Amino acid sequence: MPRIPAGGAELTRDRLVRLLRHRPRTVEELAASVGLTRNGVRAQLGALERDGLVERSGVRHVAGPGKPAQLYRITTGAESTFSAAYPPALSALVATLADRLEPPALHAMFSATGRRMATPRTGSPRVDPASEAKSLLESLGAAVTVRREGRHPMVEGAACPLAEAVRRCPESCELVRSLVAAATGARVITRCEHGDAPRCRFAIH
Repeated sequence: MPRIPAGGAELTRDRLVRLLRHRPRTVEELAASVGLTRNGVRAQLGALERDGLVERSGVRHVAGPGKPAQLYRITTGAESTFSAAYPPALSALVATLADRLEPPALHAMFSATGRRMATPRTGSPRVDPASEAKSLLESLGAAVTVRREGRHPMVEGAACPLAEAVRRCPESCELVRSLVAAATGARVITRCEHGDAPRCRFAIH
């Protein structure tokens, strides 16, 4: 077996992911393709399973005695993480809608989309809505702080998670506001900065 140089473990992990994106494979097949022992491949697959990128997908029966070979594949949810199409596709879709819809209809559409994205609230007691909003925006990739000055806390993002879309269509900011409002159950007022460097700023009431 060839020695893996510094950084080689990460390279091997990437090679395993690329192979599994094409079709499910066994440990034996993967080991032969990447030049690792079967135990080495199993260790990498275990880490990929813990990260939610790889899952077991049945077995392959082989001729002769012995147990069937376990098959591994990429998880359905992981496929979207490999795509670079989502930001430009969203931006182009938003621009097309902005060209075809009047502002009230555009606003209503983004508001409905944000509500659709939100996880419905249960009857449990409401926790601090500003903290909920912060966690939600961080889960979308924003870097967020909560400024508690005056009666109503302000949730502020270092950047907008939909920045590319908001640059072309500021109305799309309503999608994030509506999502935060539906998810927290609070009244959310937009104080966002638009332009070339959009920043989220929501007053939580």
